[in-house]
Amino acid sequence: MSGKPTVEELGIDLDEVGWVRAGDQADALEVAILPEWVLVRETGPSSGPIHVFDHGEWSAFIQGVKAGEFDDVGSFPPAG
Repeated sequence: MSGKPTVEELGIDLDEVGWVRAGDQADALEVAILPEWVLVRETGPSSGPIHVFDHGEWSAFIQGVKAGEFDDVGSFPPAG
């Protein structure tokens, strides 16, 4: 396998993954940190696909969140 796998290609049991929930809303995000990959999904009735990230991508995202790069994402119209 070359490149980033799909969640199907990982061949893991998603019910056995240690998901961590961010918040208690009905449509919260859940994250699972695996040895080689990070999985992200939305829970609830509008749940969509499970996204697969490598640890470098996940680290860059977390650093961006901590630096405030996404502070205006929820505002409309976007600030700036």
